[in-house]
Amino acid sequence: MAKRQQARTKKRVQKSRRITAPWLGPLVLAMMIVTSLAGAAYWLGQPENLPVKNVRIQGELKYVQQDELQVAIAKHVQEGFLGMDVTAVREAVETQPWVKRCSVRRTWPSTLVLSITEQKAIARWRDSGLVNAEGEYFQPLKSSIPAGLPELSGPKGTAVAVTAHYRALQNSLAPLDLSVSNLSMDSRRAWRMQLDNGMKVLLGRDESAPRIKRFIQVYPKVLAPQFDAVSQVDLRYTNGFAVAWTEARGLSLNPFPDKSLGTPDSSFRG
Repeated sequence: MAKRQQARTKKRVQKSRRITAPWLGPLVLAMMIVTSLAGAAYWLGQPENLPVKNVRIQGELKYVQQDELQVAIAKHVQEGFLGMDVTAVREAVETQPWVKRCSVRRTWPSTLVLSITEQKAIARWRDSGLVNAEGEYFQPLKSSIPAGLPELSGPKGTAVAVTAHYRALQNSLAPLDLSVSNLSMDSRRAWRMQLDNGMKVLLGRDESAPRIKRFIQVYPKVLAPQFDAVSQVDLRYTNGFAVAWTEARGLSLNPFPDKSLGTPDSSFRG
């Protein structure tokens, strides 16, 4: 009886082994693969095993200094080809004042590629920095600021608006072969500008576009022939403008004879 019982138990064990054995092999194999991959990933992630050997910089760069870029990204590059954080690299590059934006990519097996778009300054902003065509402010070293740029200024937070107005004025004055060398907005939002021929123009706060149009209409025949004698043109009138001459004689001009010169706008006060 005991022998029969032992025989049955032996058969059940052998049957159980036959059922579970097919799962054991793949499981062990999978564990070995995972362990191998983890080990390989760890090895590749060590900076000394897969270092960054080359940094390639792409883009038309005039003011961005490559040695400054190298310093900015040095600590990130030291983390190795796979270990470095490319987002952190991009952010480090974009902290450089002449860099507008940057994209970063790895090139196997050891190269980091930086594609850089450089800032293009169109004017100085106050005495502290520069603005690009969108009115974005940036502040490079003064030694790197190009000479001959126009100067813009305005209250805090107005760089975008002042830049847009400057560009509109440039487009309007281009047919006269004139350009703006200085444009400012004061705390009351009144505008004044100086042209590249030295002529100062008061635009006031209201209806700037019609006033510029009026100025453009009369400039070729009235002001251009004697621009070197004109100190300032005041456009803050409804129907005309006043001229201050370098010889200290004043003249008010009305391009619409059937109307009065009109009254000055609110920016005259104070």
